[in-house]
Amino acid sequence: MKVENTAAAALNGRKPAQPDAGLQTAVQDFEALFVGQVMKAMRQTVPEGGLFGHQPQEQMMRDLLDEEWGREIASGRGMGLAQVLYRQLQSTQ
Repeated sequence: MKVENTAAAALNGRKPAQPDAGLQTAVQDFEALFVGQVMKAMRQTVPEGGLFGHQPQEQMMRDLLDEEWGREIASGRGMGLAQVLYRQLQSTQ
């Protein structure tokens, strides 16, 4: 793993190696987190019920499922949030 100080590189007039790759990963991760939270919020609007009632294990499984759906949705074209954030943050650099 290569670690590079981007502040020092900027002061020396050099560009850090692949600066856009880190930004792209960060905005995609943010979109995955956002989508996961939206899924969790949507699930909380549905009344709970069922044969066995509410189990803590079931809640944990649903939370993990919401996170995974967020990652899956964001890994494709997503909702477009990652692209908007990427363009905005790239223009400020």
